[in-house]
Parts: sequence; C-alpha cells; structure tokens
Amino acid sequence: MEKSLFSEIKDLLSYGKVGFEKESLRVINSSIAQSPHPGSLGSSLCNQYITTDFSEAQLELVTPPLQDKKKL
Repeated sequence: MEKSLFSEIKDLLSYGKVGFEKESLRVINSSIAQSPHPGSLGSSLCNQYITTDFSEAQLELVTPPLQDKKKL
C-alpha cells in the first residue's frame, strides 16, 4: 500500500529534534525597560539558554534541541 505524502511527512517530523526560542521585550509601565538585564535571571553573557540578543531590553530564552518532546 502506498503511503500518502502527509503520512510520510508526519513520520519524518516525528523523529526530528525540537527546541524553542522565545523572544520578548522587557516592559515597565507600558514602556520598554531601560534597566540592565536582571541579575536574578543569570548572566546574559554566560548562560547558554538566556540571552539579550541585540538589546538589554530584549530577553531571549532558548532550549536545546531535544529528541524527547516531553523534556521541553
């Protein structure tokens, strides 16, 4: 029996790795935060999962690519 294209794509994607990247701006009182990166989040220069990308106000959280989606 011939597999449908959807079924083949579903099979391929089921075995891939998945990671998330979430970017957001830090906002205080409806304005972009001018304060430095919060120390409570850890150093943005030393933490591989938290970075400020191109701006102190833009916080980026990144997970590593994982095979087991339940670990995300």
